[in-house]
Amino acid sequence: MDLHPFVIGGLREMFPDIFEDIEFQSVSNQLFARFILPGRQESVPVYLAPNGWLVALTHLCAIASVRASGARRSAAASSSPHTRPSSSTGSKNTPSASS
Repeated sequence: MDLHPFVIGGLREMFPDIFEDIEFQSVSNQLFARFILPGRQESVPVYLAPNGWLVALTHLCAIASVRASGARRSAAASSSPHTRPSSSTGSKNTPSASS
């Protein structure tokens, strides 16, 4: 599964006015990310991106990595309220055995 379209498409949908694409540049042993604004040819350093864009990029990459690893079902199952143990031992609405 190619996850690049999932991440890039999500960013384009969430930030249509400021994001068109992302490019990576390698200099010696360092990798730099730059994003391309809609309608422009030059790229902008990713450190100039809004914090919300960086958070969205991180979250979309995390979702994509879970999908890629096949752990999507186990992650969803562990967050299901039906699989969590109850935190309370009793309920005020439950009649007691002595009544």
